[in-house]
Order: sequence, then structure tokens, then C-alpha cells
Amino acid sequence: MPRPRVRTRSLLSLCAAALAACSAPPLASPDYPVVEIQTPQGHELGVCTDDGVLCLGRTAESGPAKVTYMLGPTPLVEAGEIEPVAGTIHRVKLQVTVPSVAISFEPIRPGEPLVLMGFDNGFPWQHDVYASDDEVVQGTAIQWSADKPFPPRYVGAGVFRDTPGGLTIVGLVKGLARVENGPTYLLLAGLPEFRLAIAKPASAVPSRRVIYRDDGLRVHRIVR
Repeated sequence: MPRPRVRTRSLLSLCAAALAACSAPPLASPDYPVVEIQTPQGHELGVCTDDGVLCLGRTAESGPAKVTYMLGPTPLVEAGEIEPVAGTIHRVKLQVTVPSVAISFEPIRPGEPLVLMGFDNGFPWQHDVYASDDEVVQGTAIQWSADKPFPPRYVGAGVFRDTPGGLTIVGLVKGLARVENGPTYLLLAGLPEFRLAIAKPASAVPSRRVIYRDDGLRVHRIVR
């Protein structure tokens, strides 16, 4: 599989020895857009997109949150605020720019190869997966082996399309579904939810304001 590419200004190489501690297959690239979000109620997964850090809001639909992401071998933590966007999609507003990917608005093709990616134990992981080609499944879903575990903490993981221009996000895992005496699927919050999430009127020239952080960093933030 081609190496994932993410739009970012500066990223260092990930330490292969550190990635070996992951509970799932590690990424081969240092560039990835998956994060772990901590709220007062618990932890959940999210993805850094060009429209912000998106998640399902499973542990909190609003309020403060801490986002853990990585630059090189070092995990970094930024404080933010969760806000509902549309349907099951929520956004964590941060004061800094983090590595991100574009949202794909091309429908998933039956049987299309995709990449499932998440964040666990301080490091990212990934699995190669395929979009469902079963007519029994209505909506967005990917195939999953019935004998392969999918821990509840992996809900909210991102599903990506690998394109010549880099990774694009096609959905967030909402849960596991099993057909009686049949196959197992991961159901996604996908294209319909993403359309609702960003299809809102916005100024052609976004407003910006300066934030002075306690650590001395001055941030120019786009006001949505």
C-alpha cells in the first residue's frame, strides 16, 4: 500500500521501536491524522480533517477536551472545546494547527480497498479493510472478520481512501453489526453526515482573532 501522505508543514520520522508497542499493526509513515480525545467522561477517537478535529461525541457532546496527537515520536496534547456539528459528527476546536486530511465526497465503491486507522496506547495503528459489497447491508459499511476482535474503544476510528494526493477521510466507525448466521460489518458515519457537517453558510473571508496562550505562543485563529 502506498505510504500515507498528510498535508502538514513539518513532521519528523516516527521511531519504529516505539511503534512496536502498539496493540495493532503500526503505520509505516510518520504522517497520520488520528488522535485520542479525553473528556471529563472518558476517552474517544477522532480524526484531524481540513474542517477541524472530527469525532462522534461519544463521551461528551460539548465542553472541554484534551487532544493527543503526535509529531515524530513525541505525543503532544492540546486543549480544546467540543461542539456539535451535525447528526453524530462533533468537532473539537483547537488553538493550533495539526496535521490534517481532506474529507472525501466521492461515494465508497463496493469492495473498494480502504484503510482503518486509530490511536491506542499513545500510538497509531492501522488495518487494511474493504468496503462491503453485500446488498444486504444498506448504507456505509466495511467488511470485518467475525473472528477478529474490535474493542469498543476503537469506535470513532477513521476510515480512509488512499489517493495519489494522499489520504482522504471517508467515514468514522459508529459500531459493529453482525448478520445472524452471516458476516460482520463496521458501520460508518460517512458521506451523508460529512455533507451535513460542512454544508453551512460561511464568509468568503474568514474572520481571525489573536489568542495569547499561557505558554507565550501567539495564535491566529480562524473564527468559524
